[in-house]
Amino acid sequence: MPPLAVTRAAYFQIFADILDEIGDPVGTWMDASRLPESLREDPNLFVPNAQALGFLRAANNRSDITEFAFRCSQRVKFSFFAPKTRRAVLGAPTLYRALCAFINEIPAEDTALKFWIRGGGSESIRIVCAPKTGRVQNFSSWMQIAGVVELVRAFAGADWAPEEIAFMGDFPPGTAASADFPNTRFRTSQKTSWVSVPMRLLHLKPRLHDAKSEPTGALNPVDPTMGIPASLRGVLRSHIEDGTPHIQTMAELNCTSVRTLQRGLSAAGTTFSELVHDVRCEMARELLADPKNRIIDVSMAVGYSDPSHFSRFFREVYGKSPTEHRASA
Repeated sequence: MPPLAVTRAAYFQIFADILDEIGDPVGTWMDASRLPESLREDPNLFVPNAQALGFLRAANNRSDITEFAFRCSQRVKFSFFAPKTRRAVLGAPTLYRALCAFINEIPAEDTALKFWIRGGGSESIRIVCAPKTGRVQNFSSWMQIAGVVELVRAFAGADWAPEEIAFMGDFPPGTAASADFPNTRFRTSQKTSWVSVPMRLLHLKPRLHDAKSEPTGALNPVDPTMGIPASLRGVLRSHIEDGTPHIQTMAELNCTSVRTLQRGLSAAGTTFSELVHDVRCEMARELLADPKNRIIDVSMAVGYSDPSHFSRFFREVYGKSPTEHRASA
């Protein structure tokens, strides 16, 4: 079964930060949308797309920011990509190979998107993007465009701008977008969104630091592309702190049914309760690996308000207390 539609929290954080800066009640809106506060802290958590878009629509309607989606896209930087994506791109010998690597990795950033390369005439190619299902949204369109532009700039330089940007939806560029891309032609109401890239740039080598300096640790232990269990695991990690998530809640947040979740988990040989248990265990071990994290803080982070209950849970799973585990690591 296909994975749930989820996206990395790094992109949600951009929207939330801008709203924070103008004094909007982000926390209140997040509570209303049932978005956990942990999404503001860890860029490698995952949020259901439907839940995030509901928050963004409400915020866009209530805030006074003009061209909200474009202004958020201005903050997208190469560093926002997941470590695995950055390594794949910077490890490529040329821009063309980097674009191919990006297309392979982007589902791990947002499982609902698909990218591909298409001819754009005799002198350029198009990096094309479209949702796998459903309607395109203004918010996501600008973020997708910005991601491609930042990738090309890692090879062509920070001042590079595409000759042409196209949108799948009817999103005419506003004053700020036109000022930021004065020499770019915008096309709207297209069958797909795309960014044109001149063929003369495709042989360029990366200008940023070498891929070897990128972190190799498991900064993002979840690959949400690997079916329902993996994508649900990514969402669960942001909800564990609030206690034991309920399958009905997870189904609602992901705009699916309990039966669909159960069927997808069963096909992978697991259950919802087993998955929650596994996520809690792996989070506990990851947090305990950092000596700066106090046991009581780890306990709270994995959903135990009482450290003694957490210690009992940990001993039952690993045969030793959290303190003993940390000492033996």
